Amino acid sequence: MKEQDIQAAKAFRKGMDETLQLMKAHRVAITANGSMPDAEDRGEAIAAHVLSIRHLQAAIHWQGEVLKHIGTPNPYPVSKLTPRDIAKSLYEAYCGSTGGVSAVSGAKLPTWEEMEADTSKGAVVKAWLASAAVHPATHRVEPTAI
Repeated sequence: MKEQDIQAAKAFRKGMDETLQLMKAHRVAITANGSMPDAEDRGEAIAAHVLSIRHLQAAIHWQGEVLKHIGTPNPYPVSKLTPRDIAKSLYEAYCGSTGGVSAVSGAKLPTWEEMEADTSKGAVVKAWLASAAVHPATHRVEPTAI
């Protein structure tokens, strides 16, 4: 029975974390590119979205507390996001915020996949990966810090 409870709690946390990642990506999109132009109150809609993210983070934390009280030795596993995932996400947010052009030169920016495939852009990819390596998402964060 204990193992079933642990598996269920972990499945709930995993599902919530996947939803959280989607919601965070959507937050970047709606704040960066002026989405929701027809909303009655865009600012309140964004604020409500951010608040729902915080509540979801709290739910993930409390599900970790369930695991702790069941007796799971490591209720807060390390995130499955890789530095590449984070670098890609950061790069795509940058592209979204600049309209897909370089903020320096104004040149059209390639997609992350195009940039990775282009060997002449290796230094740029390495710089994004270095940025991702110090991003908090690449480090284990205990939900109690939320």
